[in-house]
Amino acid sequence: MYKVDYLDLVTLRSCQMACEGCCTFSDHREINGLVEPAEYEEQLKFWGQHIMPGRLHLFGGEPTMHPRLMDWFRMAIKYWPRCEDGDPTPVWLNTNGYYLDRLFPHVEELFTQANQMFVSITHHTLAEPYNSLVQKNYETLCDLILEASHRANPGRLYHWKSNTPWDSQHKKFVHLTDDRGFSSVLLNVCRQHDDFFVPHYRGHGATLQPWYDYQHDQGLHMNHNVCHIKNYVQIYQGRLYKCPPRAVLNQTLETYGLENDAQWKSYYNDYESLGIDADPAQIDAWFTRQRSAENTCNMCGFMHSHEHLPVQEHLPKKLFKIKSA
Repeated sequence: MYKVDYLDLVTLRSCQMACEGCCTFSDHREINGLVEPAEYEEQLKFWGQHIMPGRLHLFGGEPTMHPRLMDWFRMAIKYWPRCEDGDPTPVWLNTNGYYLDRLFPHVEELFTQANQMFVSITHHTLAEPYNSLVQKNYETLCDLILEASHRANPGRLYHWKSNTPWDSQHKKFVHLTDDRGFSSVLLNVCRQHDDFFVPHYRGHGATLQPWYDYQHDQGLHMNHNVCHIKNYVQIYQGRLYKCPPRAVLNQTLETYGLENDAQWKSYYNDYESLGIDADPAQIDAWFTRQRSAENTCNMCGFMHSHEHLPVQEHLPKKLFKIKSA
């Protein structure tokens, strides 16, 4: 079993937000790609026998846009039921909060001691009505989880505990705690609208450019040293990839006809993802490379993360009609 800190299950590419420099290129309107969990059950079963994640992520795009998100959740806990310490594997949902109401009918399945889903909300803008809608969704979800916990354990008293050890300047957590001090469900809200946003590439759409040439030795090591997602392994369309931007890069380049562009050609052709047809030696070699800096790390601009993009709010894509709070 190969231990990884974070394993992302990419459920779809679509997103309604336009966050410049998005690590999964989901700020581009032309990007889409719905991944049906049933089509990749064989692959998930295989990787469930080879990978021991500390945490699973349901990832996108915006995962709550997936019409069968619950099937993804059920498959995740089917093939990764336990962590190394024997506790249920935590499943984190990474969302912008806009469609959080789609979880409401499933609260009693998602938020239990047996099935511990955690929710991480990235709050992108204070613009209305988006701001009020996300805040309302978050508050309603907290209320529903609290009510479901009381129904499941009527002899216990529950409350949301804030001011946790995990809080930071831009991220605040709440922990569901009972009258014995036992904690379970964890939610957080990241105030992305007043924090720096790491640019993972330059340009947009047909003008996309990597930060460095594929063979830029200094750039790849400097980027990797400060990369905050280098411990993330992604499963996309059944195959393993090094990190979030690498997992979806080739599909993005194909979307814009950039796969043979002089700046992108080496990126497109030279990276090897990992499939279930790999033998043990190939799997071992791939995980060794994954932990190290590779030429593909030249794409991202981590070493410039506070220089080229100022603090900014991220708004929904143009022509996207925001529903009222």
